[in-house]
Amino acid sequence: MNYAIIYSRMNSSRLPGKALIDIGGKPLLQRCIERVQKSKYFKPIIATSYEDSDLPICDLAKDIGVDVFRGSLEDVASRTIKFLESTACNYFARVNGDSPFVDGELLDRGFEIISTQEMDIITNIHPKRSFPYGMSVEILKANTFLNNAPKFKDLEREHITSFFYSEISQFKYHNIVFEEENLSNVSLVVDERSDLEKINKLLKLYPSLFDLSYDQILNIFKKHNK
Repeated sequence: MNYAIIYSRMNSSRLPGKALIDIGGKPLLQRCIERVQKSKYFKPIIATSYEDSDLPICDLAKDIGVDVFRGSLEDVASRTIKFLESTACNYFARVNGDSPFVDGELLDRGFEIISTQEMDIITNIHPKRSFPYGMSVEILKANTFLNNAPKFKDLEREHITSFFYSEISQFKYHNIVFEEENLSNVSLVVDERSDLEKINKLLKLYPSLFDLSYDQILNIFKKHNK
């Protein structure tokens, strides 16, 4: 089994409670989950904390029929390790719950590379980022992660792929590049209320925005960012 681990918590410093903030009639986290569910290869699971503040995330997961795994709030590596050790997971994708435009097609493209070419990590972030923030692809072999997690420094336990990028020459990897142009200056992440307002404005013009392919979404954002 392969999982898309969607990391989410309620105590965002810049936009508190954003996991459940409404975006076009659905919670932000649900938008992310539904985009991941378009993947043929990855089963979504929400990874949140044991904190009482994250109970609403568990309630949402129950309502929409998605599994939840709970662990340490700050030690994301520990949360990930415990999940991987508790299940038969071959590969996992790291997904941020504030990314409503994460793309199942891109995840599947990455999976086909990592599984057929026996890679350790597939990424469209390192060494070159050409996709927007919020359309990140980070797929790791579960055993590679578990074997290397004991080497993580403190900061790397929160940003769990940073170790692999700093030691990338030790791993078999592939960097997915957006061939048409470099869109690394575009952000599709909901970090602040202004991000939310931008997306809600586009939803009025394009009600089916979340059902579109990633290239269609990129064309819309480029058109309206001019």
